[in-house]
Amino acid sequence: MLQPATDQLVSHLTPLPSDPNVISVRVGRRAVARLRAAEVEQLAIEVGRPWTEDLAHKAARIKQVEKTRQHAFRLLSKRGYSRNELADRLKRFTDDSDIAGEILDELEENHWVDDEAYARIIAEDTLRSKPLAVGLLIELLIRRQIDEDLARSVARETLRGVDPVASAERLARDHQKKQSDQPPVVIARRIWGVLHRRGFDEQTIETVLHRLNIPYEGSPDGLRGPSIV
Repeated sequence: MLQPATDQLVSHLTPLPSDPNVISVRVGRRAVARLRAAEVEQLAIEVGRPWTEDLAHKAARIKQVEKTRQHAFRLLSKRGYSRNELADRLKRFTDDSDIAGEILDELEENHWVDDEAYARIIAEDTLRSKPLAVGLLIELLIRRQIDEDLARSVARETLRGVDPVASAERLARDHQKKQSDQPPVVIARRIWGVLHRRGFDEQTIETVLHRLNIPYEGSPDGLRGPSIV
């Protein structure tokens, strides 16, 4: 039986001076990989073992997994992501969907990615800055690639106990003050447009205009209620 040539055998396993936990793997005179000590043990790499194509592939995959993991952490250090959002970003980084899925599962298991918590943060932060009707909040969460059923659940729970008419009225009063020099028909049209864009339905808008004693003649052309309820 032919023996492997010496330039196909692992010749040295040398800890790096900068990080003794990282091992430089050499085959003959060539450095072929840098792996953590645990990974060297996992792959059963030893001096004198043949450096096969299969072993090289496994070592390369381990490094790609680590690079992908670090890329995911860099993204998460800047802002939160839903699982699907992060999946899209990882697909641009690696062509190996199995690696991307492995990292996503790992992050989800360790609560680095949590769609429900992420959806609640988005909903609460959004409502702190501006009133929204439930339909538009659901749409916003879906645009962040939150599952539709979860988006509905989180939006409704976040707005539980919040009176949509009172929220719309606070917003309308602010706009009414800014446009006090305008004719009532202009004020009504502009307030209708603002509330409609925030997802409030026609009945809520009419109730608010009535409370503010602003005359109106029905919804302006082209404006209808929210598509998701």
